[in-house]
Amino acid sequence: MQHDTTHRVAVVTGAAVGIGWAISQRLAREGFALALVDKSDTVLARKAELDELGHPCSDGAAFITGAVIDLNGGGFMAP
Repeated sequence: MQHDTTHRVAVVTGAAVGIGWAISQRLAREGFALALVDKSDTVLARKAELDELGHPCSDGAAFITGAVIDLNGGGFMAP
């Protein structure tokens, strides 16, 4: 399925594992700028994986960022 991804941004919660990780990979392949969010610091390694794979978002046209955040009230844990 092709979509116009010009200036598209997605925030993916639960991005370190499972469905959240699969969605992150798919959106990265489609060129979305991504904010990957998870309560586990594994999300930072996942961000690095996407960067290393050279997905379209890694080419400077868009960006990928990762943050460790507990959305259940724990707050922000790390950049």
